[in-house]
Amino acid sequence: MIEKLKNAFQSLGDKIGVSGKIVGFGVLAVLVLLLAIVIIAIVSHAKKKNKTQATAQDKAQDKARDTAPAAAEKTEKIEEKPLENSENMPENTEIIEEIPAKTPENEEKIEEKQPFSEEKLPETEEKPIEMKEKPAEIKEKKTKKQAAKASVKQETKPEPKRMLGKWRIIVKGESAYIAALYASNGEVMLTSEIYSTEDGARNGVETIKRGAETGNFVIYRDKGGDYYFKLKSAGNRLLCVGEIYKTKDTCEKAAESVKRIAKDSPLLTRVTKGEEFIAYVPAQVTPPAKKNMGKWRIEQGENGGFSAKLYANNGQIMLSTEEVASRKTAEKAIDSVRKNCAAGNFYIDKDKFGRFYYKLHNAQKSVICTGETYDKVDAVVSAIESVRRFASNAELSE
Repeated sequence: MIEKLKNAFQSLGDKIGVSGKIVGFGVLAVLVLLLAIVIIAIVSHAKKKNKTQATAQDKAQDKARDTAPAAAEKTEKIEEKPLENSENMPENTEIIEEIPAKTPENEEKIEEKQPFSEEKLPETEEKPIEMKEKPAEIKEKKTKKQAAKASVKQETKPEPKRMLGKWRIIVKGESAYIAALYASNGEVMLTSEIYSTEDGARNGVETIKRGAETGNFVIYRDKGGDYYFKLKSAGNRLLCVGEIYKTKDTCEKAAESVKRIAKDSPLLTRVTKGEEFIAYVPAQVTPPAKKNMGKWRIEQGENGGFSAKLYANNGQIMLSTEEVASRKTAEKAIDSVRKNCAAGNFYIDKDKFGRFYYKLHNAQKSVICTGETYDKVDAVVSAIESVRRFASNAELSE
């Protein structure tokens, strides 16, 4: 038998290209594996059977506990019924136990013999029945819990940090200081008037801070179509000028930003060296002939204020003073313009787009008016000289 198996294994090995021993070991391994599977199946089946029997036994015990009180009650009723005389019982009736009638004397003894008294019954713990919540109730509880978490999160959420700017004092030349407000991104928001001292510029910052709360922001449009704002005090005094913006909406938003950050933005101690004003050297100008004279006009603006405007003989506007509250004050501004134009009190400055413009100021460095913007310095100088020439003999037109 063994030789036959060897020959069979050898023959099978020759067919698949291995030795007979390897085939034999392979067959043996398969047999062992099959035997292990059979043993595992038998053991599993036995465990399952034992578990089923144990479950059935537990159920039977539980049923016995449930029926015990009823059996005890039935037994009591039977015991309370008096037994008939043994003489009247059939002959083949076997008396298992004679229970005497219940009398006061033997009452205690009878009670002792009762096998199922209420006192001897095992106490069973009564488990509460858990009521499942309805989906609507679960959803409501979940919603309330989420709302409570959101409320706690909102209460504990820190307030967003306010973005403030910085005030800088910038020296623009000899006896020429300005204060500038920078946004958190480094953009210039506004520049003050020109002050002759550093202390004057620092005091000017406090004046601008108060003006940002109580003063007026007035939006202007230059001849190039760009917009800028001026901050004026309650008495209509010019405090500072904003930067140039391409749209009115952007300019208005910039004014709102100044209102929000101006007061709490810190003023730096160090003075910053800025790009100096371009010096203007007054030249000798010749007033135009009488037939080519310019004209002054007092005009009321959209905001209700009055300003004096200088027009050339061709109708082109040359200069406009700051708006004031009354017409009479605007007329007085004409005399100030004539005087300071003759003295050559002009500064040439540059905006953030690299364009040039002039500022006419008085002896105290307060700005009287600001000119239009030009791409070249020579164009600004030419505009200054034209203003000086027409302002010298222009008459006020009614």
